Amino acid sequence: MHLIHGKILHQDRINKFLKKKLHNSNSQNTIHEATTYALLNGGKRFRALLIYAIGEINATDKTNLDFIAASIEIIHAYSLTHDDLPDMDDDSFEEGLPSCHIKYGASQAILAGDGLQSLAFEFLVSPEFIINDAKKIDLITFFRKL
Repeated sequence: MHLIHGKILHQDRINKFLKKKLHNSNSQNTIHEATTYALLNGGKRFRALLIYAIGEINATDKTNLDFIAASIEIIHAYSLTHDDLPDMDDDSFEEGLPSCHIKYGASQAILAGDGLQSLAFEFLVSPEFIINDAKKIDLITFFRKL
């Protein structure tokens, strides 16, 4: 029961963090809409849960965990967005909703996925993500291999 309660709390935390960061963007165009749609599709956020669990074991600042968890969720959304495309797996649904390319078209989905990949690394170099630069480089190197 504790794990389920913790999972819900972490899902809530990462979703609020992602929404806040995406809504702070000045972009209000179709690609931004497609990017937001692909990322905030109601996924389980299991990867974020693992980041928070490991961070709690190591007593890591939750704000820093937010940036790491968000980055890994963004990379996951990018991979799903591109994987669902007609020339790949051609999946019409993701998490019970129309895939990004179904809702916005393949071209917009490709651009949204590309933007998500860049956004994940932008989160890791953010000045708000307060860890030393050597650790940021380690994280970027790790995420680049995903």
